[in-house]
Amino acid sequence: MPSRAITQTPQTRPESSWRHPSDTGPSLMRRDDPKLARAIGVAAAAAIIFGGMALVLQTSGRVTPLGVGWATFLLTLGIAGLLFHAAFDSDLQIRRVYMAFGYLCLGVGGFLAIVPYNKQPGALFGQGFMCLFLGLLFLLAFLRNEEDAWFRNLAENILGGAGALMAVIGLVGGNIKGEFLTPYGLLLALLGLIYLIAFVGSRGVSDNLAYRTGLGIGGVGILVWAVALLRSALPPLFYRWHWTSTQPGDYFVPYGLLLMAVGLLYVAVSLLECSDWPWIVLTRRELGSLFYSPVAYIVLFAFAIVHWLAYFLVVLNLLDNVSVPDPIVGRFFLQWLVVIGTIVAVPVLTMRLLSEEKRTGTLEVLLTAPVDETAVVVSKFLAACIMYMAMWLPFGLLLIYLRLAGGSEFDYRPLFSFTIGLAATSAAFVSMGVFFSSLTRSQIASGVLTCAGMIVLTIIFLVNSVVSSSSPSSAWVTVLKHVSYIDVWIDTLDGRLLPRQLLFFLSMTVIWLFGSIKVLEARKWA
Repeated sequence: MPSRAITQTPQTRPESSWRHPSDTGPSLMRRDDPKLARAIGVAAAAAIIFGGMALVLQTSGRVTPLGVGWATFLLTLGIAGLLFHAAFDSDLQIRRVYMAFGYLCLGVGGFLAIVPYNKQPGALFGQGFMCLFLGLLFLLAFLRNEEDAWFRNLAENILGGAGALMAVIGLVGGNIKGEFLTPYGLLLALLGLIYLIAFVGSRGVSDNLAYRTGLGIGGVGILVWAVALLRSALPPLFYRWHWTSTQPGDYFVPYGLLLMAVGLLYVAVSLLECSDWPWIVLTRRELGSLFYSPVAYIVLFAFAIVHWLAYFLVVLNLLDNVSVPDPIVGRFFLQWLVVIGTIVAVPVLTMRLLSEEKRTGTLEVLLTAPVDETAVVVSKFLAACIMYMAMWLPFGLLLIYLRLAGGSEFDYRPLFSFTIGLAATSAAFVSMGVFFSSLTRSQIASGVLTCAGMIVLTIIFLVNSVVSSSSPSSAWVTVLKHVSYIDVWIDTLDGRLLPRQLLFFLSMTVIWLFGSIKVLEARKWA
């Protein structure tokens, strides 16, 4: 027979007597109070109305108290508020309204992405891409609260189908025509991958369809990588062997390299979703713990503000200068705002990785599973690296907006070398944070040590500037330049990728990780 509902009020305070307190039932579950979410939703709707009206009036040529910048800011703030309301208000009518709004964004975005405007195909692709991205966010917020299986399956299948369609159009179209790949094919392939990740994540890899979709993502990635490699390598070889008389064009940079990078990204996502290797399973666990805590969202929000400020300052500078020589991407990244944000973000991301496990005693419980210290350290390192690299995505989105809204192309190829240099330097930063986190149970001590290490690495650039100005021919200039991560960023953003400059940071990564593993192993002999 079904048991009666628990009516006893849980006791939250200890009894005053010395006797053992009486047993109480399990904690009562209650829904979050939606008052705050609804208040934010109302304020967000007002911001969207005022910002949207100001933009429409400005576009029609009328003068308004709000400029285009403030109107755009209000509109963005209003959309963020609506997303918060959609995620935290589980009322049936409200979540269904947001479901319909998500479907509307998908339909409008798909229409704008393909419809020609002023006889120019793709003229409204930027607006359509934004609508497609917003549709994804609103549908994810709807799935967070929806309990009806039919509506959930419908939304999940639409996400999966739309993601597969965008991935096919982006990858196949980019292989057929290189000019379509940049930027339309690349953006569609990346957005389609995000849709597919949302589909697999909402259903879970225990679902057969989701698991096969994850495997399919990896298969598509391998196929795209192989085709791009063959198209980059075979035509020059055929011409060199005199099998063809026409000299092939330069396909590897940027089209072949872009497709190979996208293919590897698809393979990496498939491994993270479907692989049962211990270090990958632990990496998924660490990524989940990062995004379940508010620290990840605070760091992402703070770094997005830093990116926006840097972008705003550069755009103001570009408006003052009539002609700016390429590459201009270095102006966005090489700012002290970004450097200071990096110095603060790395300790915040890494200070709790092993310190929290030691403090709570969960490290011993974790090691009772069939994993060793190497898998634990590598998984925490990979999760923090993925999180750190994700923090730089707002810069990419801002550059995409500059390309689509500005209407003029710029040399984006230095971003390839910068991504490699950023990955090498970030690996060194994160591995240093993992090592300091393994030394102590205190998160604060770990964060302070990591911050001190970041400051020392930054001071090296300043010392190198002083030494190079006083004695340019000194050997210390070369030594300090190989140790300074800011010099690596400068060279890679100029399109110069020197492997010897990355050797120090890769060696530092190996040394820090080796030290972290040995610190964990030393507990056996303590």
